[in-house]
Amino acid sequence: MISKIYGVFESYDAEIVFPDIEQMAGANILFTIAVASVSTKNFGLYVLVSPLFFRR
Repeated sequence: MISKIYGVFESYDAEIVFPDIEQMAGANILFTIAVASVSTKNFGLYVLVSPLFFRR
């Protein structure tokens, strides 16, 4: 089953590093999201932060 759920990640970090501001080809981008920080503001969807949600 696939569903659309709107929400935000409240904890994340981003880092962009490029050696030459005029030459973006050498840029490195690192984006990290704390999956457990997902928030839909809908307390009925608490399962999204449950360990069972990501269990295979």
